[in-house]
Amino acid sequence: MSYNIEYYNLYRILYIKIVFCIVKQIKSRLGVIMIIKLFAGLKDAAGSLKVEADFDLKNGNIEELLNILVKKYGDDFEELLFKDGSLRNSITIILNGKNIRFINGTKTEVSNDDKVSIIPPLFGG
Repeated sequence: MSYNIEYYNLYRILYIKIVFCIVKQIKSRLGVIMIIKLFAGLKDAAGSLKVEADFDLKNGNIEELLNILVKKYGDDFEELLFKDGSLRNSITIILNGKNIRFINGTKTEVSNDDKVSIIPPLFGG
């Protein structure tokens, strides 16, 4: 009898995982989910390592994305990213596994289904 309950629970868990995967795929195809990973001080300023956001950036670029993040997370976040109105040289931004410096810099196009990592310099010993 307990054998059937174990299979039932296994099927239930599997069903839930499949449903979540389908929902995530639908949102991704509709351009709803953008995954942004933040590291070091940026993570602290935003309060989270990973941000899943529904920004409307169908034809946007990295610069627009950074401005949206600054509006959302405030002055501390802006101070870590920008110096004198431009992106700090020490900030590395990875878009789908590629450094944006080798694409088009902050003018690199980005869409809602992209994966972005923003990495400030790391200090310490």
